[in-house]
Order: sequence, then C-alpha cells, then structure tokens
Amino acid sequence: MGLLILVSLVTLLMGVLVWVRKPSSAVNQLFLGLCIFLALWIVTNALFGITDGDLKYGIALLSYVAAGLVATFFLSFSMAITTRLKRSWILFLLGTTLSIISGMPGLLAFGIQGDSILTTNFIAVYGVWIVSYFITSICMLVYVPHLTRQRQAQARAVLIGAVMAMIGGAFCNLLLPVLGNYQFVTLGPLFSAVFVFVAGYSIVRQRLFDIRRTFVRFVAYALSVATLGAGFGYLASILLSALGSQLSTSGTIIVTSTGIAILFAPIKKLFDMITSKVFLRAEYDIQDSIDQMTRVFSQSMTVDQFKRRSSNEIAKIIKTQSVRIRESIPELASKYLAKHQLNILVRDDIEDIRQNSGIINKMQESNIAVIAPLIVQDNAIGYLVLGDKSNGTAYNNHDYEFIDIISDEMAIAYQNIMRLESIQTFNENLQERIGSATEELRASNKKLQELDESKDEFISMASHQLRTPLTTVKGYISMLLDGDVGEISPQQRKVLEEAFSSSQRMVYLIGDFLNVSRLQTGKFELELHEVDLTEVIGQEVHQMKDGARSRKMKLDYHHPVQSVRVSLDENKIRQVIMNFLDNAIYYSKPGDTIRVVLAQHANHISLKVTDHGMGVPAGERHRLFSKFYRASNAKKQRPDGTGIGLFMARKVVVAHGGSMIFETSEGKGSTFGFRLPVKKSD
Repeated sequence: MGLLILVSLVTLLMGVLVWVRKPSSAVNQLFLGLCIFLALWIVTNALFGITDGDLKYGIALLSYVAAGLVATFFLSFSMAITTRLKRSWILFLLGTTLSIISGMPGLLAFGIQGDSILTTNFIAVYGVWIVSYFITSICMLVYVPHLTRQRQAQARAVLIGAVMAMIGGAFCNLLLPVLGNYQFVTLGPLFSAVFVFVAGYSIVRQRLFDIRRTFVRFVAYALSVATLGAGFGYLASILLSALGSQLSTSGTIIVTSTGIAILFAPIKKLFDMITSKVFLRAEYDIQDSIDQMTRVFSQSMTVDQFKRRSSNEIAKIIKTQSVRIRESIPELASKYLAKHQLNILVRDDIEDIRQNSGIINKMQESNIAVIAPLIVQDNAIGYLVLGDKSNGTAYNNHDYEFIDIISDEMAIAYQNIMRLESIQTFNENLQERIGSATEELRASNKKLQELDESKDEFISMASHQLRTPLTTVKGYISMLLDGDVGEISPQQRKVLEEAFSSSQRMVYLIGDFLNVSRLQTGKFELELHEVDLTEVIGQEVHQMKDGARSRKMKLDYHHPVQSVRVSLDENKIRQVIMNFLDNAIYYSKPGDTIRVVLAQHANHISLKVTDHGMGVPAGERHRLFSKFYRASNAKKQRPDGTGIGLFMARKVVVAHGGSMIFETSEGKGSTFGFRLPVKKSD
C-alpha cells in the first residue's frame, strides 16, 4: 500500500509542477486533470485491499469513476498535444458523463464478496467504452503526419509510456476482474508509474512542458528543509536531554527557529549549486555566454565577419545544427511575428498547427526552429535564425532567455558594424570616384592647356600680323590730317579724325592681346624709363577729345603745375589710360563731363577717371577685373567689348608695384584709376 501511495503522490506532484509552469495552456490543464484522477484511481486501488463492507464497496465505485475520468482526460490530452483539441469537447463531455454515471450504486456493481466485486452485465459495456477511449487515444498519438518533428517526438514518447501502462493496467484491472480474479487489482496502478516516468523523460528530453529547472529547484528546497530539520531536531534533542528542565520548550523552539532562519539561505544556496551541477551540468551559464558574445561583437570588423563569428559562437553555446543572421525571413513567418508581436518565434510553439501549416512547413524546409528579430528603434534590421538542436532535444526556457538577451545586444552591434562598413564602403567608393574624377580633370586640364596654348599662339600671331597694316593705315591717315597730300575740307577732317581715333584704339587693343599672350607664356616684361606722366596723360586725353565731343561729352583734365616724372613702361601705361578714358566715354550719357585727375603725393602718384555713367552692379564687382569678364549692363550698352581691358590694366599697374582705384555706384557712375609709387630713374 505504501508503494501505491508514493506512486500516487509522485503522479500528483508531476501534474502540479506541469500546471504551475503554464496554467493557461490547455495541454497543461488536461495533464493536471489526468494526473489528479490517475492518483485518485491509484489511491482507491490501494484502499480497496485494506477495507471491507460498505466502505470497500464505495471505494470500488469511486475507482470506476476515477478510471473513466482517466480515460476521458487521457483522450483529451492526446488530442491536445496532437492539435485536435477543438473536436474533443463532445468526447470529453460524453466521457465525463459516463464516468459519473458509472459510480451509481447497482449500475456496474451491486456488492462485495470477500475481495471480489459483484458486477452487473453493464461492466462489459463499461470495459468496451474504456478500451475504445484508450484505443482512440493511441490512434491519435500514432497518426501525427501534420505535426512538426519535435511534436512527433513528443507524441511518440507519450505513446510508449501510455501503451506500457495500458497493457499492465488492462490486464490487472480489466481483463482479470472480468474473469472474476481480483487478486492482482492492486498491481495495476503500479503500471501507471511507467507512463509517469516515460512522460517525465519526455518533459526533460523533449521539453514538452520544460519543468526540469523547477524540479531541480524543488529538490534543492526539499533537501535544504530536510537537512535543517534533521540537524536542528537532533540538536534540540541533545539540548533537552542534557539540560532537562533547565531549558523550556519555548526556548528550544526559539533557538531552533533562529538557527534555521540564519542558516536556511546559505544551505539552500549550497544545495542549489549541487543540484545544478548534478542535473543541469550540460547547460551553459547565460552571463558567461553573453560576455563571450560581447567579445566576439567587439572583435568583428566587417558584416561578413560579424555574421560568421557570431553564428559559430551561438551554435557552440546552444549546440544547434545551424545559426544564421539573415536580412529577411519567409513572408508568412514575418507576418506571424508582426501579428502576435513576438520577441521569439518558435516553430514547435506555433498554435493551431493546421491553420498555420504553411508557416511550419516553410520553416521546416528551411531548417528553421527559432527566429529572433533584431530590433532597433521598433524596426527589424535582421533576424537571428536557428536550426534544430544537434542532440535532438528541444529548446528550453534557458535557451530562450539567452536568445532574447543576446538578440537585443546583437541588434545594436549589427547596426553599428553595418554603419561602419557602409562608411568604409562609401570612403572607398569616394576615393575611387575622386581618383577617377582627378584623372578626368587632369586629362581635361591637359586638353584645355593645349587649347589655351593654341589660342595664345593664335592671338600672338594674329596680333603681330594685324599690327603692321594698322600702323600703315594710321600713318596714312595722319599724313592726310597734316595736309601732306593736299587741303581737306572740314567734313573730310572730321571723318579722318574719327578713323584715326578708331585705328589708335585698335592698336591699343592689339597691344592688350599681345600683353595677354605674353602673360600666358611668361614673356610679359616692363620696359622702364623716366617719362613725364603729365604729358603722357595729356596726349591720351587730347586723342580722345574728338570721340568725346562726337558723343556730346567733355573731358576735363586736372594735373599739378609741375611735371610729374616717374619711371614706367610708357606704352603699357598709355594702354591703361586709354582703356579708362574709352570706357568712361562709352558708358556715360550725352552731356556728361568726365573728370581726369592726376595728383602727386609724398610717396606715390594717383590717376582717377570719374564718370557719371551706368556704374557696376554690386553682385558683379568682385569679378570685374577677371579675364574676358564684362558686367551685364556693359554687355547691353556695348556688345562688341572684349573684357580684357580692365584685366590688363590691373596686371600692368600691379607689375609697376601699384594698386587699382575702383569706386562705383550703380546708376550714378564710376571712378577707375591707379596709384603708382614714386620711383625716379637714376
């Protein structure tokens, strides 16, 4: 009897532990019910052998009820673990009703004779019903093609234990009693231990309920209580026997309770360590594993290296067949994750297998057992994908805790390494593009230099070729104006003066082109000699007076009384002065007076040509002295300009060691000029 009571307690304990692990699970609830009524059936069989009379008869009827409920709950449990629970409620209701009815006095048994139960003819119907439920359960566990490999392994483990228990139970508690032999009734319940222990193996090996850690902690707690109870009980007995009446019972209790309170924590910690080493020795330490993974993350410099090292390390820790870090997963799995807002998707934990068969099949085809999204700021940047375990066991909560923690850290590390590689790739591409662009620029620059050289060569050649005939034309016009070929009329003189002025401007323009060409070729040189700058400017003003007069303008020249003599390149300075005067005339309005002022200072001389013309726009002033540049309003006023006059003027003035004078106000006029240091020749 003691053995049967022990078996019943173990069975009940197993059911409670399973239910506590996940109370909301239908599988856990049905397993608890199965264990409760199986324990009740074992207890009734134990009590049947030590009772008599009406009590024995009542225990026999209760045994019939318990056996019926065991069959009913086992059928529902089998349908639950094979995902057929939705269709089991009718059979569950029918079985529960028949079980309760079977306990009615006189229906199955009407009395007791010695150790035998006096049964009615309905006992055969009862037996057929019980057997049919068990056979249906067996069929459910056998035919499981729709389940995953993990669930199939779980079903097979439960099936083996159930068949072994049924064979012994049916022989001792059904077949022999039908034949009138009740001598072995008490042995039948022992066969239920086979089912309990095989189911326990499934729990530990296949993680059907994953209570191994709970069991280990329970053992540690029980050992702690037993050790302290025995130790302090022995100590209390010694104290009582030694001190006798000198020590009160309350004093003993206080001493004992204080000792237990002080020593319980360290004793339990000791047993936790011992039981973990004995029962959980194959498991890894989560914190140590996370530290190792952190080192792997920090040592990875590229995305491929990060994926390879991280996958290998996780596979080594969890002992799984494969670990991959992927940018995408099957679409059905992705939708399932989003719909149920899961941190981890476990293939064998997917509910309603028939409805979600597409997800499960896709995951099986791809050898995916677990998927953990790598989330950064509510966005999945990748997925940690794990295959089945190498040793055939299932993932447990210990594994899930590690995967959940490491996936968060991996997401941040993965994002950082991707950004780093992106920056490195960008830098490499940028350097490559810069190199390519530099080569293109060098090639283009070389072509431009060649074109520029050709242009300079052409300008130099053309300028030289034009200069000779222009000088001749200018000489002949001068002869006509001087009357060397006869008298000319006033009208003819006016035309010839205009022609002479234009030819003079052309000579200066060609001079500017030649100077530009010399600048480009490095042959620009000054031919310095001392000149009377007052006279030079006066001559240029005199030549431009006819042009100003024709445009109804007046040139007003102011200079010091004494001559201003400086060392300079006369021809080039003449070109600068002519450019200032020519621009002032062309860009002023009829009736304006153009002031030309030469002034001598302590250490320099200055020339200013001031007009009241259109001025220069503010946004274009900084480019006015660039080669070939002309202000927008100047282009409209004088479309035939070249844009090299002011450029060359600045070059000439700077070459003399001077500086430009430039003041302007758009719509009100401008002042152009220069300052030259006083540098008299020896």
